[in-house]
Amino acid sequence: AAQPCREGSSILTRAPTSAGTRIPLVSWGAAETARSIQVPSSSGSVSFMFRKLGVFRLNPEGIDQDDLELYLMDHGLDEMGEGTGEKGEPQIVARCAFGDFGALQAALEARGIAPLSAEHEYIPSAPVELPEAQAAEVLELIDKLEQEDDVQRVFHSLA
Repeated sequence: AAQPCREGSSILTRAPTSAGTRIPLVSWGAAETARSIQVPSSSGSVSFMFRKLGVFRLNPEGIDQDDLELYLMDHGLDEMGEGTGEKGEPQIVARCAFGDFGALQAALEARGIAPLSAEHEYIPSAPVELPEAQAAEVLELIDKLEQEDDVQRVFHSLA
């Protein structure tokens, strides 16, 4: 079996579908997980297909989003928009280059804003759209990876 590519403690691989399409995946965890569910990989890394960004999720209550966006632009903000949490609750999502993570965090603290979460994410540079059947295959693989105890997060380029 092919060995997963490694970058730090992440596994960088491409997941094939039955039609031969390969979807880049980044799995943050142990290489043994990929072998245990038989994820083949290509040689080389797929990290160039993702942007590593700092992501802050904020409770929108009491926040003037336009004012905050203008303020955070001076502290490394790349983009800001609306999102939803796991339970469907509204959130403000602020993204920055990972190198600006500390500056953006300090700017939020200076404004007295405590993020709901602050973490890094790998955002695909070119999201891939697949037919429903192929997308279901990839989502099944992603689900298997997420169920593994050694895996903390899985990032993919599926649109």
